[in-house]
Amino acid sequence: MWRRVPIAPFLIFLASSLVAISAVAAPEKPVSGYNQPSKEILEELRAPSPPAPYVSPTHDKILLVSWEEYPALARVATPYLKLADARVEPKNHSKHDTPGGYGINPCAVGFELVQVVDGKRTPVALPAGSCLEAPQWSADGKRFAFANVTADAVELWLADATDGKAHKVPGVRLNPMVKSPTTKRPAL
Repeated sequence: MWRRVPIAPFLIFLASSLVAISAVAAPEKPVSGYNQPSKEILEELRAPSPPAPYVSPTHDKILLVSWEEYPALARVATPYLKLADARVEPKNHSKHDTPGGYGINPCAVGFELVQVVDGKRTPVALPAGSCLEAPQWSADGKRFAFANVTADAVELWLADATDGKAHKVPGVRLNPMVKSPTTKRPAL
């Protein structure tokens, strides 16, 4: 047997159900891109790791290098080509992945020189908005070199170990597809 239901509560229920369904089916603002975690989580993810030490060959200076462990999504999503078991970025001719093939190489985001004798710290002026690779000391410990990976090139930069001033070597573009094992980041 059919039961009689008062019409007013039924219509209110039906109207509220339709409103809820339409809100789910058609959100008020269009959703685009990726969902972002909260501001606090993003700050933690984007914070540089503790600096890694690179000791000069003369053992009188230490270069402290801060690394960005989790790169921006735009960098991760950079288009690449698959060639001979390597991922190659066609615009700058660099490797898109780590030597193990998982993920992409982290970027150095800060260099600071420390004098071993007195502990004096000198920040190194770096190119803005760049992805720096591990530095290499000169044999005499007076300079160090590093690669700056940009959108369209891999540049060679040199820095003075006394004042921390760095400059791009004009007209030089690196091809970092083959790296020696000495360019790896030191283990902490």
